Amino acid sequence: MPSLGTLAFCFQFLMVAASSQPSLDLTLDSAVHASLTSENGIEEDDFQTMLQRQKREAAPLRYSHSAYIVNIGLSFTSPLVPIQDYFKNLSLPILINTSDSMTTISNINVTTDAPPMNKSITIIMSVKLDINFQDALRNPSSDLYMKYKHDFEKAFTNAYQHLPGFISATVTGFRSGSVSVDYEVKTASATLTQLENASRDVLNSVNASYMITPNSFVVSAVITDQTDFSVCPADIFEGDTVIMTCQTKLTSWNVTWDHSGQVVSQSYRHSIQSTGTESTLKITNFAQNDSGPYTCVFKDSAAPSVLYKATHNLTVAAINIVSSDNIDVVCERVDVLLTCCTDRNLQPSNVKWSVSGQMGILGTATTKDNCSNYRLEIQDYHCSPSKSGTVTSYTCELSTGNGARRSKVIEVTYLQIANITISPPTNVSEGYNFSLTCTSNVMNYNKVIWEIQMGTTNTTIESDPYIQTYTNQTEAESVLTVKTATLEWNGTYTCTFFQKSLSSSARTAVEVVPLPLKQNIFVDPIEAFIRCNTQQELKCCINKMENYNVTFTVQSTTFFPGKRYDTAKVVCSSSVGIGKQGDRITKSCPILNGPMRGNITYVCRDKAWSEARNNCISAPINTLLTAAEALLSSPQPKEKLPEYLQSLVEGVKKEEQGINTSPPDLGAVVTILGLVSTIPEEAAQSTVKNFLTVVDIIVSNTTINSWNELNQQETNKSSLLLESVERFSQYLQPVNNTIPSIRNTNLQLEGIVISEGNGSQYAKNFTFSGPSGLSGNVLINEAQIQNLQANTTIISVAYSTLGQILPHRSETSESVNGLVMTTTMSRNISQGFEIIMTFGKSNISLINPQCVFWNFTSGQWDKTGCRPENREQDVTCNCTHLTSFSILMSPHAVSIGGNALDYITYIGLSISILSLLACILIEFLVWKSVTKNRTSYMRHICMLNIATSLLIADIWFIVAASLHDIKETVKDICIAVTFFIHLFYLCVFFWMLALGLMLFYRLVFILHDTSKTTQKAVAFSLGYGCPITISVITIAVTHPYGAYERRDACWLSWEMSKALLAFVIPALIIVAVNFIIAIVVIGKILRPAVGDKPNQQERSFFIQVGKSIGVLTPLLGLTWGFGFATVIKDTSVVFHILFTILNALQGLFILLFGTVWDKKVREALLNKCSSTKWSSQQTKSTSQGNSAPVFSMKSPLSKPLNSLCGKTGKYDVSSTETMSFSTENISMANSFFH
Repeated sequence: MPSLGTLAFCFQFLMVAASSQPSLDLTLDSAVHASLTSENGIEEDDFQTMLQRQKREAAPLRYSHSAYIVNIGLSFTSPLVPIQDYFKNLSLPILINTSDSMTTISNINVTTDAPPMNKSITIIMSVKLDINFQDALRNPSSDLYMKYKHDFEKAFTNAYQHLPGFISATVTGFRSGSVSVDYEVKTASATLTQLENASRDVLNSVNASYMITPNSFVVSAVITDQTDFSVCPADIFEGDTVIMTCQTKLTSWNVTWDHSGQVVSQSYRHSIQSTGTESTLKITNFAQNDSGPYTCVFKDSAAPSVLYKATHNLTVAAINIVSSDNIDVVCERVDVLLTCCTDRNLQPSNVKWSVSGQMGILGTATTKDNCSNYRLEIQDYHCSPSKSGTVTSYTCELSTGNGARRSKVIEVTYLQIANITISPPTNVSEGYNFSLTCTSNVMNYNKVIWEIQMGTTNTTIESDPYIQTYTNQTEAESVLTVKTATLEWNGTYTCTFFQKSLSSSARTAVEVVPLPLKQNIFVDPIEAFIRCNTQQELKCCINKMENYNVTFTVQSTTFFPGKRYDTAKVVCSSSVGIGKQGDRITKSCPILNGPMRGNITYVCRDKAWSEARNNCISAPINTLLTAAEALLSSPQPKEKLPEYLQSLVEGVKKEEQGINTSPPDLGAVVTILGLVSTIPEEAAQSTVKNFLTVVDIIVSNTTINSWNELNQQETNKSSLLLESVERFSQYLQPVNNTIPSIRNTNLQLEGIVISEGNGSQYAKNFTFSGPSGLSGNVLINEAQIQNLQANTTIISVAYSTLGQILPHRSETSESVNGLVMTTTMSRNISQGFEIIMTFGKSNISLINPQCVFWNFTSGQWDKTGCRPENREQDVTCNCTHLTSFSILMSPHAVSIGGNALDYITYIGLSISILSLLACILIEFLVWKSVTKNRTSYMRHICMLNIATSLLIADIWFIVAASLHDIKETVKDICIAVTFFIHLFYLCVFFWMLALGLMLFYRLVFILHDTSKTTQKAVAFSLGYGCPITISVITIAVTHPYGAYERRDACWLSWEMSKALLAFVIPALIIVAVNFIIAIVVIGKILRPAVGDKPNQQERSFFIQVGKSIGVLTPLLGLTWGFGFATVIKDTSVVFHILFTILNALQGLFILLFGTVWDKKVREALLNKCSSTKWSSQQTKSTSQGNSAPVFSMKSPLSKPLNSLCGKTGKYDVSSTETMSFSTENISMANSFFH
């Protein structure tokens, strides 16, 4: 008999495991391979049934020695057949002698199906203990838990170590319900019989105190090596359709799929199809989040605790396309190669190129390896100027054949070389204006740059304010406009249009002929007295020696003296001139240390000329002023501004003592600040500091006397200073999204830039040291800030001394009792914006505080839109601005206490709009009843159009009021609103004129009859034709010059073009004409001529209409008379108030006088709404003779109206009017009065 060593040599695999079983079992039952889950476990009875069904009987124990179980696996059947025969012929049992023991082979089972090498299965099991559960068993770190775990793992290892390929036995946890011990057994393979036997040994290995319940072992098995899992395609890309297939050898199984532990269900992307032995999962448009492990699980209904599953981990790759960059191509003879490549060789089934865009230039596609090329051959004729700059998209699309598609777009911008023309060379005298025009036949450009070359120096001209560019359907035009030519503008000009990387240029030359500027020419004398029959020398001087031709020009060859008086009266005679007592002579300032701008006024007093007023600006300050004027006229004012401000600070500090005592020098510095404040500049610390330092110097306490004298001479200088600081603050452009903080002796500046998502409030505090000790703060709440656009700048400036400098009204005793603070924003604020300012009191003994702002138009403090809250130490001002209502007739701003005009306007407008709607509704309801004859028909036609036109005009007026605070941002809308307000208010008046003329015609020309169609044609032509003509001509004449609408409101301009007259003149003329017609008609009715006998019905209408016009026209004349009064500047406030009240209620007048007061209308309305009750009441009312309507004979209001016609009774009146509002050119500077 062969030895054990011989057997080991003959077999490919031999596993020998020590066992306490009294047999050597070589029967190879079906192996159980899986990782087991407790939820798939079976009850004890089921487990025993399974064991009985699959059990293999072991050989009886014949020897007391140790026994071995040997599993032998053969990989190939054919070579092993002799070996199989050999074992079959052995006579069992076989006793084998070893050195230390006896071994018995009791049974040999030969099979060719061996378990896979190096694979293990996990069997999940549990067993119950008949003891009480303790909470410590829930805590893996508790001593009890660790003791139980140690004891059971030791027992399980001893019991299950005889399993084939045993690896480990591990306790996974304890559950309540008595005590359930969950554990896992890992082994190469095991049969249910082997598990039963090993589990029986557990009873003998565990301490009896644990009281294991017999037959409580539960087992679940998952088999992973008997299911085939295939995936197509093997390499998966995003967008592919992936098919996964699972196959098993057994049938009648339920199949489930899961992805990363989540059950996969049928959906629009997931499709599952299963048969008895096969299941397929199809996923369309596979994505990155679809990657991961996929598991298919087959379950046998006969043995639900045994699962067959297979798992496959899927990875997905992206198709990365590397393409050519977007390019600009100049349309000339050139080849362009576009490429699309992938980062791996996909061998795509298809590569497709597509073209979209206006310039659909096609190319040729070729493919090599993992790249596709598209070659374009560009010719000159492919492009046209109108399409230059357009983008054509070339798309390369790659597909894998399994559904994945990826594309890449390459944008090609085709550029046509532009043909540029420019104005011819020109000459211009210094100080005069000139303009150059540069034209490109390509409209699609990115930017235009103008440059000046003088010698070897190239200077780029700043766009603002010199360059304007326009585009029409055929070309682009850039215009360079220079208002004041200086020698810096002399040179060769280059105009360049840029189309991305392509530039096209043209050149011309401008020669600036040097001439002295107007402000540098000194004339002497400016005004003089001349002796008759004597010579008078007239001097014209400049401050440098040049070879100029000087020409003196006079208005005529004959001179006529402005005034004659006896020579005997001449008492002053010197080099200054001659004159009598009290005469004044104005002469130019002498040129001493340098040119001095200004003049000196002498007065003849006590037989000698004495200096009455010296307006000469010192030479150093004049030099700074001249430099500021040159800066403003230079090609690069923004770039040169910081350097100039530095020299300005140095010059003002050097001349500070002279400025403190010289009003002309002080005024010149204010003029300089006004000039440089118009230049937008970056908010660099040094720039802001230098500008405000100059302001700080000239508002110091030492300059108060000079300011007082200057305000008497030029009252607007202090206002100009405030306006200059506001404008400078508003134009500041943030640097690194910040505004520097400036703290000077007499003024301080704080500001912020609103960033995206910034919701915090704006709060800035100002405190001044020194004698004043004034303080204040500015607050804009969080809700207001959130409504602002990103990158909006808010800047506040506080002045401690400006309140003493700004002029006060002499008739009041009010004075500024705190700081002056101004807050500006870089963008216009929305309507309803509110700012809260708190001012510390300078003198707490003063009473009756008023919050005021500076009104630049009126040149004084104004309290409109602000309300104070008085406390002991300070005053809080809550300020906003509403729209006033007197602008239609008034070109000048008016300041009324509080918001009275605003409230009257809006309340009156609301009443008017409701009244007009009621009027129109009534007209529609009674139309058929009241238009039975021609006269009545035309009257109601006119009344309906008057009401409709006024309603539309009032609505547009409300729109204008809502746009007031944001006018600059909606300028085009404001122009449209102005046009429609003008148009429809004119329509109101012209329809009123049509009504008057119709009445005049029907009464005066009785024998002449005109058809209804003709009358309507004339009425509509007059009512709408004339207003449209006037409105269109007005906007056509004034709008091209920017003089159509006001700068501070949406209404016709007065200051710039007098466009307001296009409304005022027609309105007042129509009122006058209608008044005359009313007088004629009334006289005609009172004293009819012989033969004038219209029928009775029409006569009643004539009387009715005549009374209406007679009453209403004076009313209209009266209201618009007040409107005419508002045109005059400094008109009494009373006129503005009366005008607003009367016109705000115009719609109500039309409803009452034109509709409700009409007896026929009332009767028709009663018939429409008639019922038994109403009929009886109407009968009663009629029997009483219509006793007391509002305007009846018995009404107290009727007497003055009825007296117009000399009769008693009731009158029907029709009315038309219009309304208006006013706005002020206001400062954001605020303070308060006591």
